[in-house]
Amino acid sequence: MRMLADAHRQAAQDLEDTLARMSDPAQWSRANRLLIDGYWGAAFHWIAFGCQQKYGKHKEKHSSLVTFLRDMGEPTISARWETLENTRNGGSYGHHTDIEDVEEARRLYEEIRAWALS
Repeated sequence: MRMLADAHRQAAQDLEDTLARMSDPAQWSRANRLLIDGYWGAAFHWIAFGCQQKYGKHKEKHSSLVTFLRDMGEPTISARWETLENTRNGGSYGHHTDIEDVEEARRLYEEIRAWALS
């Protein structure tokens, strides 16, 4: 089932609201994995929203999203997503959960969000 653009926007905003309510990761380092994953999830929904708004289509899965974005003529967003994917993988499956990793995820999400709303 494909989500409409507004549903992706709402999903991203729901994640953003939850992330904003969480403790400062510098004060609560055990949340870092969750924060990274949350920024990744919100960014995914913003990419879907942005693609739907700009191109009339989007991908419902994160697999092959890098290629999809490149094919849509979005190499910068593709590169940001790829970096965010790697950051998420390092946090979810590894031990890359320092405050710097959280800040990297947040920065990439913010750049993706700005693109989606432009």
